[in-house]
Amino acid sequence: MLELGGAGVAETLLPEWRGALFRVRLARLRVATPKPLPAEPAVAPESPGHGEALAATVLAVSGAGVFAAGATLGLWPVWALGLALFASGVLVYSPRP
Repeated sequence: MLELGGAGVAETLLPEWRGALFRVRLARLRVATPKPLPAEPAVAPESPGHGEALAATVLAVSGAGVFAAGATLGLWPVWALGLALFASGVLVYSPRP
């Protein structure tokens, strides 16, 4: 490149060559370094019981109904209560660590 275009052309290609060399070094480093094993086996969180599932379902359905009623009647406190009931169903059913 130096013979064809001079030092100016070769200088414009320098960042591209540096990037290519960096990618090659990074690929070699990833291949050479083994992945560390996990320190402790992952323990699955306890799944919610049947009572919690029923409570979450009742909260979600009643929240949707209250929300729909509040939106139909144009009463924002009622639909806000419906959203709160619906969201509490998610909180009741979420697994705990």
